[in-house]
Amino acid sequence: MEDGNMRRPTMLKNIVLSAIASLCLTSCNLIWQIDEDIDVHKSIKFAGQWTGDFGMYYYYRYQGYTYTFDSYDTDIVFYPEHDGATYGWGKQVDYYEEGPYTYIYNSFDWEIRHGVIYLRYYSDISLNCSIHDYEMTTETFRGHFDGSTTRFCLSKIADYYDWTAYVDYYFFYRNNNWVCSPRHARDVNPKDNAGNSSADEYNEKASSGADGIMGFGKRL
Repeated sequence: MEDGNMRRPTMLKNIVLSAIASLCLTSCNLIWQIDEDIDVHKSIKFAGQWTGDFGMYYYYRYQGYTYTFDSYDTDIVFYPEHDGATYGWGKQVDYYEEGPYTYIYNSFDWEIRHGVIYLRYYSDISLNCSIHDYEMTTETFRGHFDGSTTRFCLSKIADYYDWTAYVDYYFFYRNNNWVCSPRHARDVNPKDNAGNSSADEYNEKASSGADGIMGFGKRL
């Protein structure tokens, strides 16, 4: 027969291990809850309409040359799936002072997870990005995209905004007064947001001889 004194250390050990496991589970749940609360708090400030420099550009082929145009202003709106949601969808319009298009419209999905902001665009996956180094208040949103050194800076102008005029995934509005200028031309291969060369796609489009937009993205 097993002695009671021998069973006592085993029982005590099991109690201690059970307490440690319970404490670890409680700590994990607490950390998860804190992260979720922080994400909700950020998403409440994030939702709404912003305007400013979002670091956008597009490149355009015309008669054998590639022209690059930087956006001078962006209007962007973030809609939450519901009040307090940490995910939703958005619409973005980038304005250009020069070039064949005066503005380009895109739509996307967004999510805030563990403090990191993720944007996933419908029209072009090369626009997809994450943002973890940023500052956001109820009035300003500034930082830079992961893998980029170009900083963006937006100011909030409304908590919610009616953008029902924009319903497609993307749209280009042509500038009929544009005249090409060599100072916008470049002969380097464009890169995606991760810094990867898209030379094959670039050369294929260039050799085809077709004029038009070859791509757009966020400045690195």
